[in-house]
Amino acid sequence: MNVAILVDEAARQVALRHGRIINIDASLIAQQPKLAPHIDAMKANLADALGLAPKRIGLKATTNEQLGFIGREEGIAGKPMPPGKALTPEEIQVLETWISGLK
Repeated sequence: MNVAILVDEAARQVALRHGRIINIDASLIAQQPKLAPHIDAMKANLADALGLAPKRIGLKATTNEQLGFIGREEGIAGKPMPPGKALTPEEIQVLETWISGLK
């Protein structure tokens, strides 16, 4: 499966609801292949696809301790960590101002 299709659709769904993706935080779960060596490239690809700075992408990799279909190396899973609530436009502006000050 082409992950770019999923990313594009997620961004489209957010935009339809007048939202905007400002950062990504997710865990990737796979027994094999080992994902840690590829995290930086995956972050760069996600950042490019979403028009974000790579430092706004947080990806972690773990295994499933040989349990279930993931542990049997029959698949992988992703687990997004959504924000606690939707931000208002004013909150987004404050956050963006704060982030721009970090540069």
